[in-house]
Amino acid sequence: AYNVQFSVICANTSTGGRVVINPKLNGVNLFSQPYEHEPKDTANIFYININKQTTLSPGNNTIQIELSNDGGGTGRIFEANAIITKA
Repeated sequence: AYNVQFSVICANTSTGGRVVINPKLNGVNLFSQPYEHEPKDTANIFYININKQTTLSPGNNTIQIELSNDGGGTGRIFEANAIITKA
């Protein structure tokens, strides 16, 4: 098993903004639904850190992090990373 750690730095630029994070491994969603982060304060930059244990296939594996905005406001995403370590 492997541990996949996703980190995202983002901020809401208007009230009600929501950042949606949908990581995929080899085209398959790692979570049953996308992770949504909905902070209340539009002035702060938020660091989101989420972890998921998974298995990797032999050979090459592809990690994708789909990032989007949803909700009544807007958000801004500054940086996104994925780190894979042996569990």
